Amino acid sequence: RKAVLEALKYIDKVVIMDSSKGMDMSPLSAIAFVRPNIYATGESKNVALDLIGKIYHVKIKYGVGGKRIRSSSELLKEYYRTPWEK
Repeated sequence: RKAVLEALKYIDKVVIMDSSKGMDMSPLSAIAFVRPNIYATGESKNVALDLIGKIYHVKIKYGVGGKRIRSSSELLKEYYRTPWEK
């Protein structure tokens, strides 16, 4: 996903917040640390996040990626199962 986003000419930098590697950041700390122009999230509208966006002059984009049907974690678990488990 990162490579696809970085290939878009309008995107300067993609930062991944990976909670599994101890980098779990709240939207507030992520915005304060990165200082992006746009913060994209798959979440629904969030009043607190809107306020953070106003404070840091960041445009918040909700629902990025569309409605999630299955998580990527579920897909990977299925992919790595042994043939007799399928």
